[in-house]
Amino acid sequence: MFDTTIIPNHANLTFYPDLSHNDWITMRMTGIGGTDLAVVLGLSPWTTPLQLAQAKRGQSDDKADNWNMARGRGMEPLILEWWAESFGAHLFRPIPFMRDLERPWMVASLDGIVVLEDGTLAVVDAKSVNEPEWDDIPIQYLVQMQWYMHLTGIPRAYLIVSHYGKEPVPYLVEYDRETMEAASEKVAAWWQRHVVEGVDPEPTTDDERIAVYTERLRGKSLAVQATEEQMALVALIEQVADEEKAAKARATELKAKLLEAMVCMGASKIEWAGGSASITERKGSIGWKDYAASLGGSEEAADAAGYRGAPSRFVTIRRKGTKKEG
Repeated sequence: MFDTTIIPNHANLTFYPDLSHNDWITMRMTGIGGTDLAVVLGLSPWTTPLQLAQAKRGQSDDKADNWNMARGRGMEPLILEWWAESFGAHLFRPIPFMRDLERPWMVASLDGIVVLEDGTLAVVDAKSVNEPEWDDIPIQYLVQMQWYMHLTGIPRAYLIVSHYGKEPVPYLVEYDRETMEAASEKVAAWWQRHVVEGVDPEPTTDDERIAVYTERLRGKSLAVQATEEQMALVALIEQVADEEKAAKARATELKAKLLEAMVCMGASKIEWAGGSASITERKGSIGWKDYAASLGGSEEAADAAGYRGAPSRFVTIRRKGTKKEG
């Protein structure tokens, strides 16, 4: 059992040991954790403030689990234990989920804490990324580590990262009190406004803006004269739509020429140093509505009953780790 009294701010914290994964997810929704801070500050490349606020209010699911997230969790012990042993540090994990007593919206779930050779403490967090080594820690990870230090009172942290599955490397982060005190005030205001009071943050992506603004116009029937700026926007939209249509037509023409060349070669796949192009076949979709009304049962039964649509064949181009179908 981890001795929470080694944490400098332990007297100001409540700890929740032995949470199940589902309970841990539920607890995360009751406050702002380390990975949430970048979202609140508008620094996350993955989640928007609007998405986060709605998730914290229980109006949408938190980001669904996926293989990369599960793989990252599975890699955490190996990454931290390997590094701690090679670095000569004593590793403590698991660390109980924690909450600040005076600021209950401030929570954290640490991957680990280490005692270094000089007897001092450091927060540690493990990452497994498919990226080359960084010159500078990405900002979303930097503020995450700062949040953990701000909550625990531990003034040093190491982000331990395995790049492309290689041996982990450490990135040192020193506590920035002034910045974190300002960030904490912003988070407090954000939590009160967007979670407690339930006011949505403004949308920050184009897709969010379209969804939010069309909803705000629901039921409105007022017609007004367009401004010159609005007419210019409409003209640009039409121009881009025409260019997109032309580009799709051009791409279709080029695919036909590529396929013609492949037919002449008698090859269903061509390769080069940077990638390949091949013919891919995909099963047709099942008419589930008609199938369910008449049969129900397995996908194999749907195939046998003729509810499977015709298969489609298309060109798949693979280049430097990317895949494009058409």
